[in-house]
Amino acid sequence: MDRKIFATATAAFLFLVSSGPLSAQSAADTAVLAGPCANCHGTNGKSNGKIPTLAGRPATALAAVMKAFKSETPTPATTIMNRIAKGYTDEQIEALAKYFAEQK
Repeated sequence: MDRKIFATATAAFLFLVSSGPLSAQSAADTAVLAGPCANCHGTNGKSNGKIPTLAGRPATALAAVMKAFKSETPTPATTIMNRIAKGYTDEQIEALAKYFAEQK
């Protein structure tokens, strides 16, 4: 039974990620897409540790950093973010940046 739940959840996540530009999706879809970011950056982008907080930062700055991580020449001292960023389209990065910029 656990495999069936995992397979269903995985399929739903892949559908959200691959279903096209987030600009055509709801804010709830963007929040779901932002969910994995909480693993390192804290709930709603509010970090409690050494990982940078995303909440409240300017969307343009967040998008620029994510696109730099995604590029073939990521910023120095990049850890896992260069691999994570490659999984998002530019439209998804823009939507995520806007989402985190709007978090208080």
